[in-house]
Amino acid sequence: MGKRELKIQHPELNISIIDIISKLHPKGSSKYIPLLIKEYKRLNTEFVKKYDEDYSYYVDNVKEYVDEDELKNLGYFDVKLLNDVIFNVLNFVDIDMINQHNEHHKNNRIQNPDISSYKGLDELYEQARIANIKFLEKEVSSSAHVVLDNDKWLIIKPLTFGASLKYGSATKWCTASKSNPHHFARYSRNGNLYYLINKEDSFKCAIYCEKPSPGDYVNHNGNFQIYNEADERTDSAFLNIESDVIKLILDDNKNYISNYDFIVKTYPNLVNEFDKLENIKESQYEPQPIEEAVPAPEVMIEEEDYHDNTVMSHTYDGHIESDFENKLTMFEKQLRHATKLSWYERIRLKLFGPKVVFVGVPVGQITHNFEYQQEIMRRLSKHVEDINLNNRMVFYPSSETNLVINKF
Repeated sequence: MGKRELKIQHPELNISIIDIISKLHPKGSSKYIPLLIKEYKRLNTEFVKKYDEDYSYYVDNVKEYVDEDELKNLGYFDVKLLNDVIFNVLNFVDIDMINQHNEHHKNNRIQNPDISSYKGLDELYEQARIANIKFLEKEVSSSAHVVLDNDKWLIIKPLTFGASLKYGSATKWCTASKSNPHHFARYSRNGNLYYLINKEDSFKCAIYCEKPSPGDYVNHNGNFQIYNEADERTDSAFLNIESDVIKLILDDNKNYISNYDFIVKTYPNLVNEFDKLENIKESQYEPQPIEEAVPAPEVMIEEEDYHDNTVMSHTYDGHIESDFENKLTMFEKQLRHATKLSWYERIRLKLFGPKVVFVGVPVGQITHNFEYQQEIMRRLSKHVEDINLNNRMVFYPSSETNLVINKF
């Protein structure tokens, strides 16, 4: 069905800027509408220069979804509105899964290709997952080491970033994040990654076995962490992973050789590719925000480095304090953008009062010290007070790798 037919079928969604301006106009007359449009266009252009930093921010957010020629014709209000609509939609739509479904659909790999028969997006996602897993079964990459391949399980160790993206697709794993290959490189240096693909039930999970430091106590029967597709810690019983499968992985990991050491020993032809990955500057992979998301680094603070709720001048797992402060500054800047009030929101604030904004802070990605996690959220709360945001902010620790903003 074409866009013209869809607009006729859904008139409540076919609203233009002129439609909105006309609703503000005195009823029973249209004589002021041209003047209102003229003023809108003047300010739309003027604000591009007046608020150039914000304008650039919104353009960066939407340029992936808007043609370059079309984007050139958008003013400040246009691109701000487009940003809000796109990222509100992205809150409840998994575009990556839709793209995967589209790719499988074009290649006749979808079990039920009649999209009009789907009851909702969940059915589309499920069809994409099934097709994705069946495709991976047939196309085992030369850059993935197969640990097990039977009727139920395909278990691989990703040896390159490309393999990690391929086998970790449609998950929230940071090691399969297109925007930052350094997560994959770091995990591969420090331990062993295993991606498990269940062919029967069409789901994925990941197991990470961290390489112990010299002198560390090692539990030979449980030295691993299991993550579901949402990147949440879980266990083998919940995912119905058989004990012999877990034993196979533990046996494979028994010598505690990291992914990288395994590549050097077994796949030396891939070492240069891995080393190039580590030499890429992280700034080249700054992720584009999704609903006001800011990437969080892996930073740890030792217990003895924390005193009296203050940030000490120390090095945190290779990150100096200035790096840590820079990350908090990025969080704070993101809060400004995420909660900035438009003219429409200011009117809404007067009518209905402040919004409740829940902010998920990836404190576990920064530190595992509970007191220090509380300090991070206290700092962000204080920042909100300092810039006098007209919203009620509720901070909570999040298992995500990004700052997550949810407005209600």
